Amino acid sequence: MNGKKVTGKSGWQFVNAKSNTDGDVETNQIVLLGNTELNKNLEITITYISYKNLPLIRKKIDLKNVGSEEIEIESPDIESLNVPWGNTHNVVYQNYGRYKTIGPYIGDCNDPLIISHDPVYSHGIVIGNEAPGVLKRTSVCTDGRTLSVGLTHAGQDFAFRLWLNPNETWESTWVFTALYAGKENPREIVDREVSEFVRKYMGIRLAEIPEKPTFVYNTWKPFRRDVNEKLILELADAAVECGVEEFIIDDGWQVGFGDWEIDYEKFPNGLKPVFDRIKSKGMKPGLWLSMGAASNDSKVLRAS
Repeated sequence: MNGKKVTGKSGWQFVNAKSNTDGDVETNQIVLLGNTELNKNLEITITYISYKNLPLIRKKIDLKNVGSEEIEIESPDIESLNVPWGNTHNVVYQNYGRYKTIGPYIGDCNDPLIISHDPVYSHGIVIGNEAPGVLKRTSVCTDGRTLSVGLTHAGQDFAFRLWLNPNETWESTWVFTALYAGKENPREIVDREVSEFVRKYMGIRLAEIPEKPTFVYNTWKPFRRDVNEKLILELADAAVECGVEEFIIDDGWQVGFGDWEIDYEKFPNGLKPVFDRIKSKGMKPGLWLSMGAASNDSKVLRAS
């Protein structure tokens, strides 16, 4: 705030608190007013949402300028926690908990969710960042101890900064924190409890759009070039159950690049029966090719 670091320990005066329960969702809000020279013109409202039977808390912070002059805000962390196991035996699972990283970590737009896991005692912390796109920032143990999540900091690409006019309020994006224990595979909580939270409580904007976009599946993720007839036939059956409308076979169906000839080891009957299965399921088939690529041994390159 105005170039100086403000934290939960910067001196705050309690203003009020309120709580509300709606079914299995409980919302608690705490309003605090800065009472030091550093933060005296800042009022914050911290909102926590908890869910019955889910080990997860969702949180946001509203900042209000209660002074008479403009306030500059940058590098906001919405949550900052001490990791009990610190750097001693910390393993980060980043990119929505899929990739394993050892040591300090700073996440970016590819990290809507990370896991800080202690493999010695099989417990950990899941942190979700609901900030949009390139504004996401999640850090783990860059100081050896702290886990933080919020918006990009000064010095980063797309650094976040705002100016609050007198009596103006800024509402942060949401973050969520989940805890687990007794799990050697930390992905279990993502596949179960976190997925249940996203499905039931987070709210999916797409579900509220009257005219839905076309749902497309592309085999590149996760199969890349490892595609074949048997796999595609099985995927087609699964894709239609998920509501897919267009089914794209990506790289790997062909021999090399440039001539775009079918790889008959992978597709012994050609592509017609595969396309027929996709169409019989009510989906539109598609095929990837790169107009600007040609292998060294391709006929089109040799003839050029």
